[in-house]
Amino acid sequence: MVAGPRYELKEIPLDQLEPDPNQPRRLKDPGHVDRLAESIRAHGLLEPIVARPIGENRYRIIAGETRWRAAKQAGLVTAPTLIRNDDADPQLLALTENLARSDLRWGELAQALVMLFKERFELEDAELKRLASQIRARIKKKKPVEDLHPAAGPMVQLVRGLGLTPSTVFPTLVLVGLMPEATLRALDRLDPSLRDLIKLTQLPEDRLEQIHRIAARFGALDPRWLKSKPSRPPHPEDALFDDFERLKKAFVRFQRQSQEQTRVLNDPALAEEIEQLGKQIRSLEARLYRRQPSGAAGRSA
Repeated sequence: MVAGPRYELKEIPLDQLEPDPNQPRRLKDPGHVDRLAESIRAHGLLEPIVARPIGENRYRIIAGETRWRAAKQAGLVTAPTLIRNDDADPQLLALTENLARSDLRWGELAQALVMLFKERFELEDAELKRLASQIRARIKKKKPVEDLHPAAGPMVQLVRGLGLTPSTVFPTLVLVGLMPEATLRALDRLDPSLRDLIKLTQLPEDRLEQIHRIAARFGALDPRWLKSKPSRPPHPEDALFDDFERLKKAFVRFQRQSQEQTRVLNDPALAEEIEQLGKQIRSLEARLYRRQPSGAAGRSA
């Protein structure tokens, strides 16, 4: 990065720098900080941190939070810092700076985009999810999007300004960014391609929910789960979980219907048996999901 009129290179005390809470690089690798700290001890900090002033002798990091943490760990007191002195939107600026990084993963970028859209356009998760899907469909049909929502046009312009494709990358990243944190961390370990993520966001809703549950329970996903129509169960034990989920849903329907039947209501013993069956299913669920499948560790590598 070359310093220009908007930048001023200074040696800034590390304690005057602070991380950006909206930093796209949220899924951090502690081991990377350790390795970088060792490199800094041996060779010094070779690439400056990028920051902007937020008060007297206070600066917020735009790019280089990992370098800042590693420099502190390495025992440095100051670090070369490029100070950006214009009034550009700091959130958008951080996103633009980080898009240039070779190691910024899709999950991190997705979270950053979602945060930006939610704050800038005051959209709730459900509304943003619906809007992203609608925009994708409209753009594919080469139809205007402005009538979908007041934010639709500005969102597409912002995405194009970032160099992202509105018809594929934009809706995909929004839908991925709205996924549960556990799913994002599991995806981060897989490091899927953009094509994989596009396929993932087009899966049926019930299959996505299943993926979220597996990620939440085990912290890992088999890459074959990202396929829309697997030729066989991704892993022998996955079929067991599929069957259990169907059993659980069937029992919930049975329990709801039994509560409406006068014959059951007038038979306390029968009602008690149904209640005990529900407890057994919940206990089975806890034991089943607490036991990680034997192939999960190998599959997530």
